[in-house]
Amino acid sequence: MNINIQFLHTETNAKVASLVFNKLEQLNKKFDWIIGAEVFLKEENNKEGRKRVCETRLIIPGPEVYSFATDKSFEAAISEAIDDIESQLISRKGKWEPQHFSNN
Repeated sequence: MNINIQFLHTETNAKVASLVFNKLEQLNKKFDWIIGAEVFLKEENNKEGRKRVCETRLIIPGPEVYSFATDKSFEAAISEAIDDIESQLISRKGKWEPQHFSNN
């Protein structure tokens, strides 16, 4: 699986990038038909203060899967986004199971 992580309006953080990579690798072990992932991590300011945003898009056979989560920390936003992605993959598993796309 090809993973592309981009930090927008914030400094690159190796610890956060490693967390994203590890969570996506765990997801890929459950759903080995994931082709790739694009993750955008950004920091936004609003009247309540700073919030961290995690936008995740998975490239899979069929329609792509997308999730958007915000929280006070990147770690919480990432967990929420990946949990949402996993729920979407579980619901699509029957439709987009690898036998539809294998070379057999």
